[in-house]
Amino acid sequence: MSEPAAEQTALLAGRIERARAARRRVIERASTDEIIRHLAASAATWTQPAASERVRLVATLAEELGLAGGMIERALDNIFSVVNLRSISDLVRHETGDPALLEPASGRARLVGPETVLHRLAGNVTGQAIPAIVTCLVARSVCVLRESNRQPLLTEAFLNTLARHDEDLAGMVVLAR
Repeated sequence: MSEPAAEQTALLAGRIERARAARRRVIERASTDEIIRHLAASAATWTQPAASERVRLVATLAEELGLAGGMIERALDNIFSVVNLRSISDLVRHETGDPALLEPASGRARLVGPETVLHRLAGNVTGQAIPAIVTCLVARSVCVLRESNRQPLLTEAFLNTLARHDEDLAGMVVLAR
């Protein structure tokens, strides 16, 4: 392995280990309802047309991708309007049968996702990372994302918003470049 590749691998391994430490903290203290609330609140920021973060991101994406701002606005609405309390709660109920099984102090065998999940996403569809992040975090799995170099802005912006609600949840997501 070349020296730059070895250095990149070591950096990624360190980021994944920090994400695993954040995962352990989330498993110890965060209820499923709390995780869902943080995810929904973070997504809600991106559905508010006047939110300063959204206004800045729309302008940046329009310039970098050469798309109309209105088109990006519509895409953000489509991506984030379905990430809400009800939809995430319904997903958890559908997938677990009993959401209490995800709770840290559940009296029965506890459901958790795998320790680490890797998603390699295509570069031609904006917002693919958001469902991957939501499902991984609700399952309390580290989410390693390999996105196209053309797509990091939206994911990073969402993670910054999530970090304001819960640093450990946002810390469970690793962007691999």
